[in-house]
Parts: sequence; C-alpha cells; structure tokens
Amino acid sequence: MFSKGAILSFLLASASAHYPYPPYYEYTCQDKAGHVIYGEPCWRGWYGWPTWCTGYTCAEISCDNDYARQFCPETCGDCTTVVDIAQNNTSNSSIETLVDFLVQADLVSTLQGKGPFTVFAPTDEAFENLTASTNANYTEDQWSAHLKDLLLYHVVPKKILSSYIFEGATVKTLEGSFLTASLNPITINGAEVIDADLTAGNGVIHVIDEVLLPLSATVDIVDFLTTSFNANLFSTLVDLVVQVNLTDALQSPGPFTLFAPTNYAFSQIGDFIDVNNATQVTDVLLYHVLNGIVLAEDIDDDSNATTLSGETLSFDTLYNRFITINDDSQVIIKDNLVMNGVIHVIDEVLIPPAYQPDIVDFLTSE
Repeated sequence: MFSKGAILSFLLASASAHYPYPPYYEYTCQDKAGHVIYGEPCWRGWYGWPTWCTGYTCAEISCDNDYARQFCPETCGDCTTVVDIAQNNTSNSSIETLVDFLVQADLVSTLQGKGPFTVFAPTDEAFENLTASTNANYTEDQWSAHLKDLLLYHVVPKKILSSYIFEGATVKTLEGSFLTASLNPITINGAEVIDADLTAGNGVIHVIDEVLLPLSATVDIVDFLTTSFNANLFSTLVDLVVQVNLTDALQSPGPFTLFAPTNYAFSQIGDFIDVNNATQVTDVLLYHVLNGIVLAEDIDDDSNATTLSGETLSFDTLYNRFITINDDSQVIIKDNLVMNGVIHVIDEVLIPPAYQPDIVDFLTSE
C-alpha cells in the first residue's frame, strides 16, 4: 500500500507537469463565432480551468477598459475623444484658438477622460471678436484660473446631441453655472450653433459663433460686491468705497486682489477707525488690496505682501487650506474670480499698523 505522503507527492508532480506552479494569470482576446471576446485576466486553477473571468463582446466594451485598449485595440469601440475631434476638426470653421487654450489651461487630459462631455466650441473668429486686452490677459500666467474658468463654462458633463436640445433647456457646465438653449436656430446663451454633432467616443462638439462669457469675464470687483446675492454681505464695504471715491479705481482693469470684510466684520472694529475720516477710511480700504492676481494656492505659509496703501500683510497657512492674515483675520471664502482680479472674503477688518492702538493705551483703557 502506498502511504498518504507518496500519493500526495504523485498528484503534485502530475499537476506541475502540465501547469506551472503556482497558478497563473492568462490574458486572452479570442475570436468567438465571428465576434471578439475581450477576456479580463483569468485566474486558472491547477488543471487549467479558468475561473473569475469576465468577457465582453465588441458592442459591450468601453474605451476606459485598459485591458481592451492594450490588447485588442483593433476591435475596441470608438475611443476618440472630444480633444481628438477638436484637433482634427472637419467642420467649416476653425477652432484652433480653442485647442491652443485647452493646452495652455492644462485641460486636455480632463477632456480625454471617460466623460461624457458636450463642448460648445467657439470659432477662431469668435475669440478674435473679444477685446484685444481680454485675449492678451488669457495668455498670461496670472490669468490662468480665469482662462480655465472660461473654458469650463463651455463644457457640459453630458453628451447632448442637437436633436436633444429643446426651447428653454438649461444645463449646468463644469464651471458651475448654467447655459440656456433656444431653437430656430439653435443658440446657447445667444451664441448660434453653426456646426452641430461632431461626435467622439466620449462626447460631442457643437461649434458656436460667439465666446460664452462666465461671471469671471463680465463682472468687476464692485459689480460682484453689489449683486443682489452679495448686497447684504458687503453693503458696509461698498458704502465706504463710494464714500471715499474708490469705485472707479476698483472698476479699472487692474488686476487686483481684494480681501473683502463682511458687514459683521465691520460691526466689530469698535473705535479703531473713524468712518467719517476720509483719510483713515481710504488707508484702511487700500490696506485690503494687492496689485495683481493672488489666488489662495499662491499664498505661502509665513509670507508677506505689500498692499496698495504701502503697508505689508503677513500670511500663515494651515495644511495649505486655512489662510490667516495678520494673525487674526481668516479667509472664509476664497478665489471669487472677477474680470479685473480676484476676491477673498475675510471675517475681520484688517487694521493698518498706524491705526492700531498702543498696547499701553489699550490696557489702560480697560
């Protein structure tokens, strides 16, 4: 009689003679009855039986299936992207400026993703019809966030063919705002669709004859502060800006970075500032403004910046998320883009050093 150990050794030797040890993964792409089966990696048991396998027919496979794209590219479905369609544009109107801006804004990889996307693509002529200064701004690094905002305002995270568009339809863009459609002819926020349904595997492009402009391209600092949505939040700030005749300055091209205190912040400043003294009010307001566009991500920990008043602000950041100014004021809403800069909302008024109370006087007054 054979021992149990001998029998086990025989069985193991027989198995290893036919199949490698340990079990292995096998990749397959096989023709089956005239169509292709895309096989995911299969775990094969001791005797070669495939287990835990997944198969797809050609009609079922999607472009985001990495295995299919790598091993069966000749039978993979339509893996073109809206970027491919834009770069190899077959419409009667050129959209090369849009393609260049997508590269500049680092949005190519985004629009090469799974999608689906609908891109409303302005023609080169549409971009030329923008003011020269606007186009020039979009080529500068400090305006990169504005450019990205503009481009995402032209992208909807759905595949919308022209036949799906109806009168009054609204869709939300990747920028976060809504677009409204009309018919006869098809228009999007007033821009006419002049070449529709340039389809790709991950979406569709409709060529339009105007550039769609988000709030970051149409609203200046003062406009932002006085909109009906913000009026109750910044009315004190706006009143002071008007009082000392800084409205025109904050509506000029800039660009500027404004740290905007809320009404509640102004209610807490006490007697530090005489709001009837034009010089003091002007100094305080200019102490909240920087030249140039400074986004939250541009502010380093333990850094400084010179304001339009000539005084310096100090910044501290925590986890690259929470920004404190002059050790007291917190940025509570960041990166509100406007056509002449950016606004960060803060929870305390910044007091210039000249108007801060002497520590001895402050303690004595208590």
